[in-house]
Amino acid sequence: HRILETLQQEHRFQGEVQLKRLDGTLFWALITLRPFKFHGEEVFLTAVYNITDRKQAEEALKLAEAKYRSIFENAVEGIYQSTPEGQYLDMNPAMASMFGYISPADMVQSVHNIALQIYVDSNRWQEFIQTVQQQGDIKDFEYQACRQDSSVIWVSEWARSVRDTAGNLLYYEGSCIDITRRKQEEESLKRQVLALQIEIDQAKCEQEVAKITQSDYFQELMQEVEQLRQHNNEDF
Repeated sequence: HRILETLQQEHRFQGEVQLKRLDGTLFWALITLRPFKFHGEEVFLTAVYNITDRKQAEEALKLAEAKYRSIFENAVEGIYQSTPEGQYLDMNPAMASMFGYISPADMVQSVHNIALQIYVDSNRWQEFIQTVQQQGDIKDFEYQACRQDSSVIWVSEWARSVRDTAGNLLYYEGSCIDITRRKQEEESLKRQVLALQIEIDQAKCEQEVAKITQSDYFQELMQEVEQLRQHNNEDF
């Protein structure tokens, strides 16, 4: 039906259609039809190319893209792409939510300078850039980051550089997770260990003092001090 309509309007047709073989199986074809006179009669010159393999490859690519997009959109960790200059190109909902933005589009539009708007210490951004440029990727890179409401969180990030076939840097892509709770627990544990160390040191000091005061030498010194004190009192 589509072919007939196109022929009536344009007097030729070129497009992709599914055709049926003699055995009933279907295949994809690129078909071209155009009017042609043969022995004085109007006929159609027809060319048919089997494009089943190409269509199957395209369908596989679509499925792969859909799968990737589903993983990207539903991942728990934040996933992003950014320019070497420090601007976000794309991100998933988890990334925007981690930093307090209502949507990926909101964060992409709002953040124009990652080093100044996201990193508490912009020097850490420079460390990030240098490492990725030198090594090609970076793992477990921890830094303090600012959320939209100015609150501060700890982030652990993995990223890599993406280049074209000529080796030119296109963008960075990576993922990150909020490790604020872990860092707080680590800090709390450090404080507990420090407090315990202080208690241990104090206990050691008390034990050393006890050893000294209980020694014969100390007792003799105390007796001499007492005798000297009594002697001084008698003189007065």
